[in-house]
Amino acid sequence: MKGAIISLGGKSSKAIAEEMRKHFDEVDELDLREIEVLLESRKMQVLYKGDPVEGYDCVLVRGSFRYAPILTSLTTILQQDTYLPIRGDAINVCHDKF
Repeated sequence: MKGAIISLGGKSSKAIAEEMRKHFDEVDELDLREIEVLLESRKMQVLYKGDPVEGYDCVLVRGSFRYAPILTSLTTILQQDTYLPIRGDAINVCHDKF
């Protein structure tokens, strides 16, 4: 099985990636700052350094409130084909302190 963590690469994200390696054959650590979301009329796609983010069984997405719009967009796209422990609608709720 293949997993990924999309984050800003902090200490806690590195620790989570290490724990993920105990459960997955392969774990990729993707830098959120290198993520692009393409929204075309008939196609939505998440890219990492220009390449599609695909083929993952599980993706954990983390980031600060500053990245909430892109986190919501990419989780909405990825949840169609990938298991996400944190869904896109939860990101908005968690980052809304009011």
